[in-house]
Parts: sequence; structure tokens; C-alpha cells
Amino acid sequence: MNTTYEVRIWSIETYEGQRGRTYRVRWRVAERRQKQVFKTKALAEGFRSELVTASRKGEAFDIETGYPISMRRDTAVMSWYDLACAFADMKWPHVAATTRRTHAEALTALTVLLLTNARGRPDGKLLRHALGRWAFNTPRRTADNVPEQVRKTLDWVQRNTRDVASLSRAEVLRPVLDGLTVRLDGAPAAPSVMGVCRFPCLGLWCDRDC
Repeated sequence: MNTTYEVRIWSIETYEGQRGRTYRVRWRVAERRQKQVFKTKALAEGFRSELVTASRKGEAFDIETGYPISMRRDTAVMSWYDLACAFADMKWPHVAATTRRTHAEALTALTVLLLTNARGRPDGKLLRHALGRWAFNTPRRTADNVPEQVRKTLDWVQRNTRDVASLSRAEVLRPVLDGLTVRLDGAPAAPSVMGVCRFPCLGLWCDRDC
């Protein structure tokens, strides 16, 4: 979980739209701008007041969701990496070896796109090796003989992937889906990798015919 104390909260904005008047609460957490829209001014003022109170108390804010720690939703607690490992573990006993490899390739591609921090990021080749050969290989990840370099890489990934809740935001999910359509060299990605966006278990659905 990435948190910060760098928070700025703006005044409530009134917006006149085709569907009537709405009220917007805008604030910034670190460099990420956040916005919530309410139908009544009272609701907007109540929400803004909670943000201001948390900030004045010196409470840390979650960079991904924009909420103070006390307001974080339970769905935001699980990181993408933990969800991806759980998915691989669930599928592992019931699929063939070739399907396991396909899952590992697709989950590796997704995980790289969902990293949140460049500081301390492992080498790209090591990163993909650790994810594809260890993280999404249930017996190897849970074994006692995980190489030290791989273990440190996976620990870094676990600390630096987006929260699951962030995938509900279009501005987060759309670049991820776009990124799945190309390889590192710019060539089109394999259908088996792009197909992960239709895995209902992961909650990722693409509206394009890929």
C-alpha cells in the first residue's frame, strides 16, 4: 500500500448538467487528482469535511484510492499481485501444463503493467523470470528453495502493484488493456496473452475484439 501526507483539498464545485445540478469534491493526493460527484450539496460537504478532518489529524492518505486510511474500502486492501497469485493457485490443480504456462505469461504481462513505482524496480528480464517461473507457478512459489534474488524481486512486486479497487477506474484499466495488445518490441501480442482480459475470475473485461 502506497500512502502519503501530501494532500490538498479544494472547495466544492457546482456543476449544471443536462441531468440537473451536481456538486463535485476535488482533492489531490501526492500528484494524483481525485474527484467525487454528489447529487446534493449536503452530501458533498459531509464528504469533504471527512477529508479535511483526516488531513488535519495528520492521517496518511492512500495514493491509489485517494481516501484517508480510515476511509479505505475493504476491496482496496488486496493488491493485484496477491489476486493474481490466488488466481494461479485456484487454476493450478485443474488445468494442463500448457494452460498453466499460458496463465503465467498472461498474468506476468498484466502484473508488469500494474506496477506503481519505478524506485528500486528490478531488471526487466529478472522481473519477468521471477513472475513467470516462480510467482505464478504454485509449487515453486510455495517451496522452501526460492532463490534469494527471486524472493527479493517478488517481495518488491508485492509492495508495488496497484490495489484491486483501482481497477474499477477507467483511467487505470484502459491503459492496462491497451498495453496488453503489444509486446515490448512493439509487435502485436499473442492472443493467449490478450485473452486474459476476458477472465471473469479476475474481473477484467475488454470491450474490443482482440
